[in-house]
Amino acid sequence: MECKLTYLYPDLLNLYGDRGNVAAAMRTAGQMGVDLTVSRVDDLDAPIDFSGSDLLLLSPGELSTFPLIIERLQRDRDALEAYIEAGGYILALGSSACIFADEVRRIFRPSYKGLGIGRYDCAEREAAYGDDLIFTCTPAGVERKVAGSQIQMIDLLPKEGCEVFGHLLYGYGNNHTDGEGTRYKNLITTNTLGPLFVKNPWFFADILRDILVRKGAEAPELPDFPLETDSLAAVEAFNLSKKSEL
Repeated sequence: MECKLTYLYPDLLNLYGDRGNVAAAMRTAGQMGVDLTVSRVDDLDAPIDFSGSDLLLLSPGELSTFPLIIERLQRDRDALEAYIEAGGYILALGSSACIFADEVRRIFRPSYKGLGIGRYDCAEREAAYGDDLIFTCTPAGVERKVAGSQIQMIDLLPKEGCEVFGHLLYGYGNNHTDGEGTRYKNLITTNTLGPLFVKNPWFFADILRDILVRKGAEAPELPDFPLETDSLAAVEAFNLSKKSEL
C-alpha cells in the first residue's frame, strides 16, 4: 500500500496556497492506511522519476514562468508521454494548465507554445475573475461533486477531441461554458483552487484507490469525511440560492 506523489516546481508554481494539497493528500492517505511518499522537484535541472511516480502535481503559477517549465519538460517529452500513455496521473491546477496547452495567448506579452498534449488553448484574460466553483466530475470511475474557488487568469479553450473533465453547477468554468477543466487519459486540468484536496478529500481518495488497484493492491475503504461533506452542502446551498450573473 505505497504510492509516490511527485510535486513539480513548488517554488515556481506557488500561487493561492495550493501547497496545502500536499498536506491534505498525506492526511487522506494516512486515513486510508497508505504510505504516501512525496518527492519535491525544485530545480529545473533536476531529474524527474516518471517511472517511479504515481501522481504528478503542478500548482498554479504566473504565466511568465511557464515557458521555463515547458522547455524543461520538452527535454523529457518521451518519458512524459510514456507516463501519460501508461495511465499515470497528472493534475495541473489553475493556470498550470498552460503547460500542456497547444498555445498560450497573451495580451501584452508574446504568446507561446505549450507542450501540445491537452488539445486546448489558453488565453490570458484582461481582468482576473474570481468566484466559487461547483461541478460534478469522475476523477477515477465514481462521479463526485467538487467545490472550490476559481481565480481566472486564463480562459481554458477546449478544441475538437478535447474531453471536458467536469460539468458545471455554479461558477465560470471553461470560458462561460458548462464544462470545467479538461482530461486526456489521466492528465487532468481543472480551474479548482481551494485547495482542491483540502475541500474535497474524496477526490484524492478516489485517485489513490485507482492507483493502488492498478498496482495490484486491494482498494482501501473510503474514509468518512463528515466536516468536508457538510461544508460542501453548505457552500452548494448558498451559491445555488444566489442570483447568478453568469
